[in-house]
Amino acid sequence: MSSIVNESCRFRPPQKGRLVLWELTRFCNLACKHCCTGSSPAVSRKDDLSTGAALAALSELHAADVRELYITGGEPLARRDFIELLLAAGAMKDLAVYVATNGTFISDNHVAAFKAAMVRSITISVDGYDADTHDSIRGLGAFAKAELGIRRCVEAGLAVRLSHMITPTNYQSIPRFCEFAVHAGVKTVALHTIIPAGSARGSADLVSMSSMTDTIQNAIRAAGQEYSGTLEIQHGLDGTDNPRHCIAGQQLLHISPNGDVSPCSWMYKLDPAFSLGNLRQESLLSCLDKLQPVVGAYTGQQGCPIPVLAESSLRKRLRRPGTAPGTVSR
Repeated sequence: MSSIVNESCRFRPPQKGRLVLWELTRFCNLACKHCCTGSSPAVSRKDDLSTGAALAALSELHAADVRELYITGGEPLARRDFIELLLAAGAMKDLAVYVATNGTFISDNHVAAFKAAMVRSITISVDGYDADTHDSIRGLGAFAKAELGIRRCVEAGLAVRLSHMITPTNYQSIPRFCEFAVHAGVKTVALHTIIPAGSARGSADLVSMSSMTDTIQNAIRAAGQEYSGTLEIQHGLDGTDNPRHCIAGQQLLHISPNGDVSPCSWMYKLDPAFSLGNLRQESLLSCLDKLQPVVGAYTGQQGCPIPVLAESSLRKRLRRPGTAPGTVSR
């Protein structure tokens, strides 16, 4: 039995087509304790896809039936070609573009690019309602910079969504975080627990939140009632929004900074063996040709299999060729 909270799938794919989660880089100017990609200023950028390779992959999205692109990192705005890639994505037919950032690099030029690319929503990571709480997780000065980035986007009329990682040190202040969001002019927040991947791998103090679930759910309910009609609170902690089956590979794809393509970012982070191929060696469509042998291992799995995958022995069994669909239980 996994000790992590059994949270509903974090990805909301389009009704038709696929969602691609693209991590442009693992480099980040921050070094958050819970970072699922293990990003930090010390991470090398040498393995990041080149601008040309990234543009080539973008050109294949339509043929792969991709309708939504979620650009993230690391810190995607740290790439020198970020605006070029963003504008290229924004110019694509029938593609909705979203961006996730820590908010510290957002300049007027970025805001202009967000608007030019018709970005649907900017997700900014904020893990506390004030500098003390946020900076204790993300580093000194991070809150002030993120707050400025939020203000620039909101004042420009862009849709802003705050992503909030629930930890043992901030879970009791969820209502105050929601209050901060409302005062900042934000309409949506997303609350998540921590997956044992990246910097959080092996950090039981960050991941083991099961004993706090009731308190967290009560705090979310209270905030939902207080800010009803003012703030949308997205979360999957009550089990009511769980998909009937895992969407990885079918409606969801992940592209890592080095060009690896996989059915789901969480699966790939827990075990790179879920990779379908690499964009340096083959096209996106070629990677998709190898999808079925990988997704067949968990087709029929009820809900998100991540709590199962967090247990290494079960993870090996789940991706072993020949494993009967839906037979791996928690």
